[in-house]
Amino acid sequence: MSVITKCWSVDGEIYYNDLSHFAEEAKDLELTVIHEGESVQKEASKYLPDIELILDAMRESAWEDCGESSEDFCDSVSTEAKDELEALLIAWADKHIEVNFYAVRNSREVGIDADGEIFELYKKEPTQ
Repeated sequence: MSVITKCWSVDGEIYYNDLSHFAEEAKDLELTVIHEGESVQKEASKYLPDIELILDAMRESAWEDCGESSEDFCDSVSTEAKDELEALLIAWADKHIEVNFYAVRNSREVGIDADGEIFELYKKEPTQ
């Protein structure tokens, strides 16, 4: 399950999950506009390669080791066996690999005052 939290940036490139960083800058630099977005941290298993890529790597390794005699290597792996391998890899990755980064989505410019409070920069006019 992905974790979604708010994050902020001065330049829209490097985001931080700690707003207090910008509160200090707002006081020191009279910073008034920052970017606010949603940080999305996915599970490690979301970055696993496709099972076919793993089998292809095994085929290539076997070919390099034994040549043409390994031509049919991995061809007999059933769909059920591939699903089993995928489930094992997902469980292992999510248990043992820490994800210490995130993607940012829905970034927009907001204002920040000297007290570190966020405010809307652009008010939408009501539609008639």
